[in-house]
Amino acid sequence: EKNNPPCWRLIYALYGHPKSGAFWEKHAEKHILSCGFKKLGDSWRSMFYHPELDVAMMVYVDDFKCSGKPENVKKAWTLLRKAIEMEDPTPVGKCLGCHHSISQRTVNGKKVNCIEWEMRDFMQQCVDLYLSLCPAGTKLRKAGTPFIDEGALCSVRGRPGVLQPYAAKILMKILYAARAVRFDVLKCIQVLAS
Repeated sequence: EKNNPPCWRLIYALYGHPKSGAFWEKHAEKHILSCGFKKLGDSWRSMFYHPELDVAMMVYVDDFKCSGKPENVKKAWTLLRKAIEMEDPTPVGKCLGCHHSISQRTVNGKKVNCIEWEMRDFMQQCVDLYLSLCPAGTKLRKAGTPFIDEGALCSVRGRPGVLQPYAAKILMKILYAARAVRFDVLKCIQVLAS
């Protein structure tokens, strides 16, 4: 009938459903644990360790990253793919806004493996967000160092700034990036936030 359309009970959370992320996390965790992985603890959600294979794994939504000896990582992927339907593993690339690249270099005459973390795109998003919230026409100044003269801030301390209502939104993004790849800017972010 037109006034009484059929209604079905939802058994699985669809993509976009408010609880779909929580359901997926619970589903994935159950299968990850069934493969022999152990949780690293309550404070490290989505971090797992397989004691027999000596493989660590990070999960963020449907992004799985494993670390360990190559032959053991391959075994871990085999176990996981039996429990969870997923695409073939790919080399490390972008994860959580950070590009990872692996290379080999010669240091002091020895070949060494290197991992580089690069977040230029993510930091540009932070700048773009900042500028979108600033008054029209705001221009950024070049800074030769992330460290600023704290004395220069004394005149503005204690007064809410123009961006005060949006500060948390910007701060959380730049704090994340700083923790990931630029810990040297944590101090100036803290000073500017206080």
